[in-house]
Amino acid sequence: MNYKKWLLNGLIVCGFSSCFAAQEAQQIGWENHEVPDDLESGQFYNSKTLHMGTMVWNIALSPDERLLGVNGPTNLSIVDMETGRNIYDRRAVMSALAWMHNTPFIVVLLGGDIEIINPLSGEMVQKLKGLNLFAGRSIAVSGDDTTLASGSDDNTVKIGDIRSGKCVQTLKGHGGRVNSVAISLNGRTVVSGWTDGIVKIWDIRSGKRTHILKGHGHWVESIAISWDGKTVVSGSRDKTVKIWDIRSSKKYIQTLKGHAAQVNSVVISFDGRTVVSGSDDNTVKVWDSISGECTQTLEGHQQGVRSVIVNSDNKTIVSGSFDKPVKVWEQKK
Repeated sequence: MNYKKWLLNGLIVCGFSSCFAAQEAQQIGWENHEVPDDLESGQFYNSKTLHMGTMVWNIALSPDERLLGVNGPTNLSIVDMETGRNIYDRRAVMSALAWMHNTPFIVVLLGGDIEIINPLSGEMVQKLKGLNLFAGRSIAVSGDDTTLASGSDDNTVKIGDIRSGKCVQTLKGHGGRVNSVAISLNGRTVVSGWTDGIVKIWDIRSGKRTHILKGHGHWVESIAISWDGKTVVSGSRDKTVKIWDIRSSKKYIQTLKGHAAQVNSVVISFDGRTVVSGSDDNTVKVWDSISGECTQTLEGHQQGVRSVIVNSDNKTIVSGSFDKPVKVWEQKK
């Protein structure tokens, strides 16, 4: 199947009544913005905005960076990054989403169920059973698409085998719900953030906890792990972002301060040099992970920023907010 051809020619045949062919899906479209005259080269600006019509809880960029997954309280939309048009729309209560790395499939968390969907056909490819999730909060997929981690309100992390669709590990040991999970690219390490303010690191194969990272003064809302699996970034209700080196015995490398409200989302760039955070202070901040300096504050959202992502060349940031728009921020050349 030619993925690009299917996407651009709109030859999508959907298997669900809640999914629409590309020509019939909601045609939103990007609102484009001019580059500010006073912006310095290398700084980010809001290049385009997509008005979703509902609160944005989570966003995720497909591996080829052509599609954007967006979910709100009661819907999942898959958007063409070039045109801003929906190619898939599903009405359901869902709390998290993540793309697989080697196929154009997206994993969605619907209450206690996890489904893998091909948005180009509308087909449900896989349904993971036996995870027994209670109000699941977040999901992450390993780089080889064989392992899935999910966090839940029942204070556990579930590890699922995607090929069999079964739960293979239940990681216990926290005194609060799991707000966020991340999994290393090689699928060997899971990181979890909890309402007890603690970050824990687990060996997937043994199911044993390898590190306990303490330092946040409130709930950990978001977790990210670097592509090489050596660095963890956490965002908290204590308004800070922390950068941890899991190879050392030190508590943390950097504490990034500057947000005026809780941090809802963090991400680390592919090269590990940049951290991006979104907060309830309505801003997105860009940080130098080495110096800990905030290099830019991106303003434009009218309500809390719920989710942020950065593309593979570190030149584009995407943010989603409770104020309904998705914003794309690009570096000035």
